[in-house]
Amino acid sequence: MSERPERVVETLMAALQGGLETGAAALWSAMTPRARAPMGDLSGMHRTLSNELMAPLVGHRQHHLESILCIDDAARCSLRLETEFGEVSYLISLRRHNDSWQVTGLRREDLPYS
Repeated sequence: MSERPERVVETLMAALQGGLETGAAALWSAMTPRARAPMGDLSGMHRTLSNELMAPLVGHRQHHLESILCIDDAARCSLRLETEFGEVSYLISLRRHNDSWQVTGLRREDLPYS
């Protein structure tokens, strides 16, 4: 039986809560090769998690899985994080590959995108 997508998200959030090094390594290993491509390598993941849009993920106080939508081999999870700067929302998309779930995307949900 394959792992559930919410368990993958919980594991990632715990790693990110633990700090930049742990969180970057966990997220990097959970992402699909295509999702990793824009960052290039693990140091690119560190830079991404240090920018103002993604930095609230690192060391957040608490996280809440607000919703999860699974359709066949795809899942989308909505998260609300409590940080030192207030609440922040993220959307994580995943896909099932064999018996595991991989992250295909991560973005701030609480900001408008053009």
